[in-house]
Amino acid sequence: MHSELECALLALLALRPHASGYELHSVIKQTFGYVISASFSQIYPALKRLYLDELVTYELEPIRNRPGKKRYELTERGRDELRAWLASPVDYSRSMNPLYLRIAFMSLMTKDEALCLVDSAIAKIRNELENPRFGERDALSYAFVDEAAVDMGKLDFTWSVSANRFRRERVVLLEWLLDLREGVECVF
Repeated sequence: MHSELECALLALLALRPHASGYELHSVIKQTFGYVISASFSQIYPALKRLYLDELVTYELEPIRNRPGKKRYELTERGRDELRAWLASPVDYSRSMNPLYLRIAFMSLMTKDEALCLVDSAIAKIRNELENPRFGERDALSYAFVDEAAVDMGKLDFTWSVSANRFRRERVVLLEWLLDLREGVECVF
């Protein structure tokens, strides 16, 4: 089985055949950033591994006065790998969140340090909740998708359910952080 990033790239290529590495990076950053993040220095080596494993192929799109742009596409073997990944059990053991780890050791902090930690987490969650990707139909997300390659009804449903679930989780986390902040004010 390949890495989570490699499998996500396979899934994105199923949604948008002939995507470039740059386009894949953009959609990960702008649409799936709350689930997975990846820099160019991670995406391009991952695409190379997928190519060497014969899970993707590419065509060079000529660009004037520069090397050609690689446009990637799944191979049949890549589709099989994607189906296997989607059907495999989820590994929940790697979900160590640095915020929770720091909170576990917050008793070693001063009141100001603890409040700073909690306040920065509150600000981050509020910022995420203000992000437009929680809308009915995020234009940025859907602009990436090749509608001929995907059942749009299924895609609408799954993306909407995922975004709503993420939003509810963030609302609960925000409430918990606000309660935690109140506790730090009283106890520290």
